[in-house]
Amino acid sequence: MTVNRKKIGGLVVLILIGILLLAACGPGASAEPTPDTNAIFTAAAQTIEVQLTEVAALTPSATISPSPSPSPTTDQTTTPGVAASIPPVNGTLQATSALGGSNPPASSSADQAEWVGQTPADETNLSAGQNFTITWRVSNTGTTTWTTDYQYRYFSGEAMYSQGTYPLPQEVAPGEEAVLTVSAVAPTTAGSYRMDWVLTNDQGTNFYTMYIMINVGSVQPTATTGGG
Repeated sequence: MTVNRKKIGGLVVLILIGILLLAACGPGASAEPTPDTNAIFTAAAQTIEVQLTEVAALTPSATISPSPSPSPTTDQTTTPGVAASIPPVNGTLQATSALGGSNPPASSSADQAEWVGQTPADETNLSAGQNFTITWRVSNTGTTTWTTDYQYRYFSGEAMYSQGTYPLPQEVAPGEEAVLTVSAVAPTTAGSYRMDWVLTNDQGTNFYTMYIMINVGSVQPTATTGGG
């Protein structure tokens, strides 16, 4: 219940004013001393305070419930376009050759080549430990002349070579073919094997890859010589 303090105070003041008027107008008023107005107003103020206290005691106070504290939450929002996983690897695999140099880049440089043929053909069956010669024929499809400062060399895979680096035997102008030979030895363990080689320009940049795949049969027993 709402208590209007102004209304209660006004009512009490009106009552006091009425009492004063009655006292002034009543019989024998002239013989009696004039009442002390300060005392009357002090008493009125005390009366108002008592009444207000009683009314406040009878009025239930409103209880204000504290707002609940927000519970901590984890922001799991992912920014659009940002992957949560590890950043993607460059689309061009950059391997490193055992003899140096990087994987041949995309064909955008002046040095370019195209495969023409090879011997032996891929998936050829060889005996364990067999010596053989690899020959690649590649065409110069770029705009530069391959000089004898260019090389072809082992890059990765099964190291079946007897020599890992060769210079170009002669210059190869654009539109001409190069014949690249490698002396190799088949592994002594049966299985399928692959070996990759690269063409490298005079700046040491690899720009073309050649490879060969062979199959090796069972290891042949070592021949023995009978004694006397």
